[in-house]
Amino acid sequence: MSDNTTLALLETFMAGHTCTIRDYSVITDVSLSELFETDLLSIHSLTECNLERFQPDSLILLNQAEQQHYPRARFAYTDAGIFTLASLIKTKRAIRIYVKLIELLVNRLQVKAYEIATSYQGDK
Repeated sequence: MSDNTTLALLETFMAGHTCTIRDYSVITDVSLSELFETDLLSIHSLTECNLERFQPDSLILLNQAEQQHYPRARFAYTDAGIFTLASLIKTKRAIRIYVKLIELLVNRLQVKAYEIATSYQGDK
C-alpha cells in the first residue's frame, strides 16, 4: 500500500468513525480493531496492560450508559490515544499507520517551526 493510499485510508476512516463522547472527539475500540486489523480482545488487553502510556485525556473508559450506545466497546480514544494504541499493536497495517502518523506529526512540527522562525524575522 502506498503512502498516499495509507493517508487516504486513514483520513476516510477517521471521518467516518469519529464520534463525540464527554465532549471529546473519539473513535471507539470496536472501530479501531477494524482499522488496525486486529481483534477487539487484543485492543482491550493492550490498553489495560499499558494504561500508564495513555495520557488522562487520551483514553475514555466507557460507562454503562455509553456502552449501551456503543455495543461491545469498552474504550474510546482521542487522537493522542489512537497514536498511543497504534504504537502498541503489531499488525502490519497498524505499523504502517503508526509510521504515517509520525511522518505527519514531524512534517507539521517542521512547518510550525518554520512559521515561528520566519515570523520573528519580521520583528527586527
